[in-house]
Amino acid sequence: MANRSSQNEDQNFITREETKSKKAEIDAKIKENVVTSGTIFIIKFADILNANNSSPEVISHYMQRVLHSIFFIGYVSKPRVYPEEFIPEKILESFKEKFPGPFKDYLSHVPHQTPYSILLEFMSENKNCNEPKILMQELWEINKSLWKTDTNIGYQPVANDFTATVIAYSCYGDINGNNNVNSAYGSSISCKGRVPRRIMIHISVLQVWDLAISYAVCQEGDSPALVFPNQVCCKAYNFHCNSNCFLEVPPCAKCMKSFRGVKFNPPCENPDDDPTWPYGNCAENESLNKLLKGCQDLRSRILTEKNIQGKQMDIIEIETMFKKEKEEKLKKNLKNLLGSQNITLRKDNRKLQSFQPM
Repeated sequence: MANRSSQNEDQNFITREETKSKKAEIDAKIKENVVTSGTIFIIKFADILNANNSSPEVISHYMQRVLHSIFFIGYVSKPRVYPEEFIPEKILESFKEKFPGPFKDYLSHVPHQTPYSILLEFMSENKNCNEPKILMQELWEINKSLWKTDTNIGYQPVANDFTATVIAYSCYGDINGNNNVNSAYGSSISCKGRVPRRIMIHISVLQVWDLAISYAVCQEGDSPALVFPNQVCCKAYNFHCNSNCFLEVPPCAKCMKSFRGVKFNPPCENPDDDPTWPYGNCAENESLNKLLKGCQDLRSRILTEKNIQGKQMDIIEIETMFKKEKEEKLKKNLKNLLGSQNITLRKDNRKLQSFQPM
């Protein structure tokens, strides 16, 4: 009996060691992907800024934001990645000298956007964004260089953690770009890992998005949903690594439930098929947010569906309801998420410190 017990203990020890070894191997691969993705993104974005003949002030502004966003997301990832791991050794000291803010503030300040969202902002402001297909082609060329592929697994992407796969184009008017009052682009939440993604969605809801969008995301498909005027159109484009373009894709069921009245093109194929990603993840959220923030006329026409009493809320009532019923719970959730990742909050804990380029 003693021998059998000893054998069982030995076997359990071997099993535990094998499990520990396998976990360490998986963690190492995950970290390698995050580091490679961040390094490729930083170098490519610097090339884009320089190729555009941007001024030193513009280059500094955008590079600081991208660096801080990548450093922050790397730190809250599991396994953790530190800023110095993203920057090639030969240029590390130069980056620290040129962009000291991101290296100093990634532990105490939160980013407002993911790296790809910042890239999209730069591209849409500096390129011909009146015709979505032109911008999509330029973004496709960028994405090709951001996605590292492995020939051993059929050219499948193995490091694309900071690259958005979906871009949404929204306009207040004609989806074909004619007679638009306004238009805007947005990207999906481009970071991997449950905790980093939850953190970035919470930050967006609390500090970035128009409160109408924040309300819609927090409703999580429950009634009363947000209702847009029928002049609002939205089209999403999905990036495929092995294709030569962004392909038009329908919205998911979550977007259909959240944003009533929007003319999605192509329309939703499976309105009852809920995807696994969380509310707030889709590119449509950022795109419609920018559209609302850029057009006061549209914003004033936002309503909710009628509740069981037959009443609709207007934009002022939506804001009031969000602040009264949603905001404090979200702040508490975000505080706990950040605290679990050793992100230092202000002593009063009332307001997060947002990163601002120096």
